[in-house]
Amino acid sequence: MAMQHSEEMKEVGLILLEQMHLNGVNFPVCLIVIMNESDLSMEINVANSLDQRNTFYKCSIDDHSVNRKMYDNWKTKSQSFIIKLEREELTSYRRYLREAGFHMNTGNWSGRRAYNMANFSKGVIGVISDDPLPPETMHVLERYAKVFDGTYTRFLDLEKAEAQAREAMMAKARIEKTLVDLKQAQAQLIQSEKMASLGELTAGIAHEIQNPLNFVNNFSDVNAELLEELKAERLKPKAERDEQLEDAILKDIKENEQKINHHGKRADAIVKGMLQHSRKSTGQKEPTDINLLADEYLRLSYHGLRAKDKTFNATMTTDFDESIGKINVISQDIGRVILNLFNNAFYAVSEKQKAKGLTQNDESEKYEPSISVITKKLDGHISIYIKDNGIGIPKDIAGKIFQPFFTTKPAGQGTGLGLSLSYDIIKAHGGELKVESKEGGFTEFIIQLPA
Repeated sequence: MAMQHSEEMKEVGLILLEQMHLNGVNFPVCLIVIMNESDLSMEINVANSLDQRNTFYKCSIDDHSVNRKMYDNWKTKSQSFIIKLEREELTSYRRYLREAGFHMNTGNWSGRRAYNMANFSKGVIGVISDDPLPPETMHVLERYAKVFDGTYTRFLDLEKAEAQAREAMMAKARIEKTLVDLKQAQAQLIQSEKMASLGELTAGIAHEIQNPLNFVNNFSDVNAELLEELKAERLKPKAERDEQLEDAILKDIKENEQKINHHGKRADAIVKGMLQHSRKSTGQKEPTDINLLADEYLRLSYHGLRAKDKTFNATMTTDFDESIGKINVISQDIGRVILNLFNNAFYAVSEKQKAKGLTQNDESEKYEPSISVITKKLDGHISIYIKDNGIGIPKDIAGKIFQPFFTTKPAGQGTGLGLSLSYDIIKAHGGELKVESKEGGFTEFIIQLPA
């Protein structure tokens, strides 16, 4: 009755024999038989005090007439019964047990056996003797069967609890594995979001970098022509040379070299910005010109969309507070936030332009996409306002846009991580990211950072 684990059931037969001996039921073999009505089988535990061993086996009720007699008597629900075996039937049963590999050492061979059995709810318990037990001893056996019924019920409860515990452990392991898989998937999605952002940035850079490179190429060509003119002038006799023209050519070459140097540095800055954006954040804050960062990413985002859609145009306005100066932020991370907000803004106005283009014919009513960015320094913090006149955000989803994996874009066009990552980055800087919007009218994101 004190079982703590279902495995302890294996010891019950020998303990039962020991207790029976203390109460005068002194026989070498105790049987515990569990009846399985579903498949008409029997699970038998033979406890033997002669060699202190338990033998377990399972057999069919119809394997032998003795098995059938046990089952049929148990089915009557009587408290106890006795099966007498003599000569041919006993010899047949012993042969059956031996051939089936069952061990049942019942002591000296007397040519007769009595199986004295008491019923409990799931089977029978009993002892094997030469002659049937008297009624008073059978009564003791019946009391043992009644107590054992509680023991077996506890065993079944323990077995069920252990099965549930194993299932719970397996479920926990599955959940933990699922969590690991989800974290890996999330990491992949975050990387996809960053790569998508980098792709849009690269498209903008490709367009943006072309401008200074054109200047470098053009001024280099002009300087080559000027040098040829200067060389031709120098080859003339001294009396025919025009020194003023030579000085003018040299002055033009110098000015062109300055322009080449300026635009070369501009191209270099764009490339460094791209590399800085694509690099993993170092987590180190550094003095950063927010106005310059916002202005650069505004144009890069615009050219990124233009690279996809040559017909797209938008009005861009800026109003930067020059008193802001430089503030300490992780520039790569803040750059990602600003770029993501600009990309969203251009997406919103582009979608609205497509929709308006299908419904409006009057030139005077044509929709004009516009994006504005404003920075202000006020009350110890810096505010960046990014506003578009695009499709807006419906009220019923406005509260969800910062949730991970939530996106309003069509399948395949967004992972739902851009705004979530942006929100986390701004929070990590001790700031706030807010949004105001009117469906079909405008959307304005407000970034607030400590000054």
